Formats: sequence, structure tokens, C-alpha cells
Amino acid sequence: MKHFLAILLLFSSTILAVGQNLVPNPSFENYSSCPTGPSQLSLAAPWFIPSNTSTASADLYNSCNTTTVSVPNNLSGYQVAHSGVGYAGIYTYGSEIREYIQVQLTSPLSAGISYNIELYISPSEVHDYFADGIGVYISTGSVAGVGGYLLPFIPQVANPIGNVISDTSSWTLVSGTYIAVGGEDHITVGNFLNDANTDTLQNNSNGFLGRGYYWIDDVSVTPTPVGINEQLSSSISIHPNPTSGKLSITLIEASTGVLSISNYLGQMIQQEQFNDTKQLNLSLDGPSGLYFIQLEIDGQIITKKVVKE
Repeated sequence: MKHFLAILLLFSSTILAVGQNLVPNPSFENYSSCPTGPSQLSLAAPWFIPSNTSTASADLYNSCNTTTVSVPNNLSGYQVAHSGVGYAGIYTYGSEIREYIQVQLTSPLSAGISYNIELYISPSEVHDYFADGIGVYISTGSVAGVGGYLLPFIPQVANPIGNVISDTSSWTLVSGTYIAVGGEDHITVGNFLNDANTDTLQNNSNGFLGRGYYWIDDVSVTPTPVGINEQLSSSISIHPNPTSGKLSITLIEASTGVLSISNYLGQMIQQEQFNDTKQLNLSLDGPSGLYFIQLEIDGQIITKKVVKE
């Protein structure tokens, strides 16, 4: 009986670990005081604004307010919360203006483990444009203070390019899987594309600021059971590592996908598509230091660390 109870407890803790959301205050329900107007995301700690500009902001909405930032009726339109009575809001398009929200995870990600990344978004109907660009950038340490309005990073999980989200009556799920390098402990949400690379639809009924604006709710980062993602990660080898610049990436079988190389700041320095390929040979340009090799294969994203000597 003792052995049975021990196994049962171990099984229960495993289930909890797999389903545990590592994002604190994921639906922006907890606040230090009720928001009284725009630009008060900081009331929903530990969420904060990472942009290195004095005018960048993000908004917190909650039903405790009865005027400009209420839920469901507020200055940006009408939308009930996806869950609870609160959500956040950011600009994602127009005049190169971008707003981002960032939070530290409750614990760092574990190397080789697959994580399911999710958030729900809904566009404001009183702004001029609907857009496709919104994603989640996963980092080791905060990216606060890097860049201006447009943060120079590539999100590991993003709404597909060309998929303009224009449904103002409900919430749209943006999701993806990410296999951790290990130690990642922050996520940043927003549009990391400039205006020229963001697809849009014009909302002709309004004419407000020439921008696109989205509400955000229920952000989650949850570990998934060991399975095909981990098998895929273990089937990819990169050598030599450390390297003097020349790299060979070997896949267990011929695959089609996209290869991206980023520096330690998360800034992309190289990207290329490959088709029905089993081995990729490339030169790692740039100074000595840490780089990240990211491969997107069949909708799965695998990230590997590489050191250039």
C-alpha cells in the first residue's frame, strides 16, 4: 500500500508539473490598485513595459473601473474578458509605434523540454487597422532597455504571417511549441515586425490614429509531456561546437523547414529555407560569442546553443 501511495503521489505531481502555467498573473486579474486610465499596466505586477522609450506604454483594463478602462466597455471598444474580468492592451501597428508587455516566469525553462506557449488576442474595433503581427519572445533575462519602439527580436511563437486577425466579437488563440535551450525565464509579447512587414486590413468604419490595437488575455507557458518534440530535438546534431565559424547541422532524416541564426541578444543575423535536406552546411558570421540556431520543422521549433570561438 505504501508503494502504491508513493506511485500515486509521484504520478499526481507529474501531472501537475506538466500542466503548470509558468506565467504569473496570466489573465491580469491581480492588481495593486484599480486602474483609473490608460498606460497603467504596471498595476498588474509582475508584468511591466520593457521598451526603452519614455512614451511607450501599455494599458490595463478591469471591471473595477467604470469609465475609460472598464471591462467590457472602454475607450478602445467593447470586449468581455476571455476569462475573469481583466485584460491588457497594446498598439501593434501604425507609424512604427509598438507597445510590449513583459513578465518573468515563475521558474526558468528546462533544457530539452517542450513548452506550449499560448495567448488570446482580440482587436479593438475603434482603431483603423487589423494586423497579423503579434508574438511571444522567450529570453534568458529581461530585454528591458534594448531598442526603441520596435524591439529587435524574433519571437519563437507568433501569429502566422498573413493571418490578419479581424474578429472583434471573440478571442483568437495564438499558440506554438518551443523546445527550451535551458534557463529562459522571461517572455515579451507584442509585434516584432515593422509596418512594412506587417499585413493589415483597414477598418473603414472608424479612423482612429491610423493604428492597430489588440487586447491580450490568458497568457500561458506550460511544459508538455515528453514525446515527439523531444525526439525531434535529439535527432538534430550540430558540429563542431564550439566552432571557429564553420558549422554542419545533421538531421536524422531529410526535412523541409526554416533555419534562423540569432546572436546572444536575440537579433537575427541569418535566415534561410531548406527543402528535403538532411545536412546543412553554413558559415557563422559575426564576432566570437554565444549564438542560437533555430530550426522550424513541421510546425515545431527547436533551438540549439552554439559557441563561436
